[in-house]
Formats: sequence, C-alpha cells, structure tokens
Amino acid sequence: MIIFTLQGILGNIWSSLNPWSGFYNLFLRPYLPAPVLNLPQRWGSWPAIIAYICFVAFLLADPAPDQPVRLAIFAGGYWLYTMICLVLFGEKVWFERGECFTILFGILARISPLYLGENKLRLCFPCSRLIVDLQPTFSQSILVLVALATSSFDGLNETFWWLSTIGINPLEFPGRSAVILPTILGILGAILVLVVMFTACLWLGVWISRSLVSSGQSPNFVNIFPVLALSLFPIAFGYHMAHYFPSFLVNIQYAIVGLSDPFSVGANYFGLDSHFVTTGFFNTYYSVRAIWLFQGICIVFGHVLSVVICHVMVTRLFAGRKTILYTLIPISVLMILYTTLSLWLLSSPRGV
Repeated sequence: MIIFTLQGILGNIWSSLNPWSGFYNLFLRPYLPAPVLNLPQRWGSWPAIIAYICFVAFLLADPAPDQPVRLAIFAGGYWLYTMICLVLFGEKVWFERGECFTILFGILARISPLYLGENKLRLCFPCSRLIVDLQPTFSQSILVLVALATSSFDGLNETFWWLSTIGINPLEFPGRSAVILPTILGILGAILVLVVMFTACLWLGVWISRSLVSSGQSPNFVNIFPVLALSLFPIAFGYHMAHYFPSFLVNIQYAIVGLSDPFSVGANYFGLDSHFVTTGFFNTYYSVRAIWLFQGICIVFGHVLSVVICHVMVTRLFAGRKTILYTLIPISVLMILYTTLSLWLLSSPRGV
C-alpha cells in the first residue's frame, strides 16, 4: 500500500525503486548490444494484463501469500521472469508494454500533484497529467479496468454476502484453502463484469449521442474507449487507499518495531523493545468513526477526480455540449453506482 499511495501523492518514486532496472543496466545491458526478440505490436500490453491477474490471484487466492517462503518464491520467480523478458525484448519495450507494475505506476504518477519538470519540483492539479502526458492504448485501458475490478473484488471477497454466495458460513470460515477456486473465478468474473458494464455504458452514450446530435459531431467508440477508461484510475487509487488503510495502521507498527531490530540480533535502535502492536483503535467508537470517515473521503475524492477528468477528456475530444452531455450520461450513472458499491464494501461486515 505504501509505495502505491506514495506514488499517487508524491509522484514517480517508482523510477528510483524499480527492482529490475538497476541490475539490468549494471550487469546485463553492457553485454547486450540489442534485444534478442521484437515484442509484436499486436500483443499490446496483454502480457502485463496476464501478469497482473496472476499477481492478484496469488494475493487473494493463495492459502498463505504472506508466508515468507511462498512470498519469496513468487517474488523471486517474477523478478527472474521480468529479467528474462528484459533480455529478450529490451528495457524500453518491456517496461512500456510488458511489466504490469511499471505501467500502472507510470499512470499512477500522473495522478500526483507533484512532478519533476526541468529539474524542478512542480505543482499541478491532481490527475491533470493524465490528460496531457498520456495517450493510452486499448490494452493499457483494459489494464486500468482490470486494476479497478480486482481492487473492488479484494474488498468484496471478504464480505458476508460473497461468502454466503459461494456457500461458506461467514461465522465459521474454513480457511483460504477452501475457497481457492471460487476466489479465482470471482476475480475473473469481476473483471468481466466491469469491462462489459463499462463497454456497454460507453457504447450506449455513443449511440445516444449519434441519435440526437448531427453525425459530424458524433463520437467514435474506438477512440474514446481508452481515454475514458483511463479516467477511472483515480477511483482505483482512492479505493486502494481506503481499503488498505486499516491494515496500514497495524502493519506500520510492525514495520517500525522491525526497524528497531532489523536483523533480529537483539538490537533496540529506537527503544521499542517493550512496544506491543495494538489494534485497540478498532474497538472504540470515535476511532472507528474517524477511520471510516477517512476511508469515505478517499473514495469520494477519487470518484470526484475521476468525474472531473472524464469530463475534461471528453471536452478535448468533442466541441459540442450536447455531444459531451449525451456521451457522458451512462458513464456518469456507472460512476455513481460504483461510488455506492465502494462505500457499501467499506461498511459491509466481513467474515475473514
């Protein structure tokens, strides 16, 4: 959560934290005059989409994704896979089209109000660089929808409603190993539902606009699909912050205690050897209320940004007010429903 959140707030810190570029440029690139293979253009960013779905499946469906050995195997395997692809296809091509985290973090950096311009730290309106700097491809827009759908399912799969739907008693949860297949199917189903709903709403908006406005001003579905899909990314960012905020409040305590003795040798650099990680703030009304309000603000702010950016993007594509209005009506309804869903997910009882 921390890197994802800081990337959206502070800008492109991922370029300095990328775990592959340093090793590749120091030890491999000097001995590789040219990429071994060309990544076909028709593949687009589909390798990144598949990799991201696999990552989410491991995170949500694996029985113990936090277990050090399992996590190390998965992370090490993905690191090796990425390094092989860098050798085969080259750094620029793979980071732009094949590596899911670099692509998503690149989009996320454009949400931030901070950026480096002419070697100076500059301020801008949040998400404004989504409009100016980025021309997304169709597959990149699908990756954005996948990220949004999986973020929502991450909250849905713990609710009483979902567990009862797959035949699990929420009060007697049998463990993650009992719901591996339903979780994977749920991930794929959430992606399919969102992509279909977004496509249907956009197609409906285009159809309404073409029916009620002269043909010279009617929008083109193929041209506006990637642009408007990109405008949904602030929703994913806001929901991510809201969903993981309670976990952050607990895990940051473990991180600070761990930093006090990073090598488990009995050190006590910060004097925290007697500190106990607490979750007591989940048991009082005022602290829970404050947490929920913060989560609600994150979600609403993300949705408001998304609506604003969506409107600005459409105004850059079309000149007529009626065209803009009719095109955006179905998408606006979808965003309202998604806001409602996000707030419902926060308030729903959980059985995991």
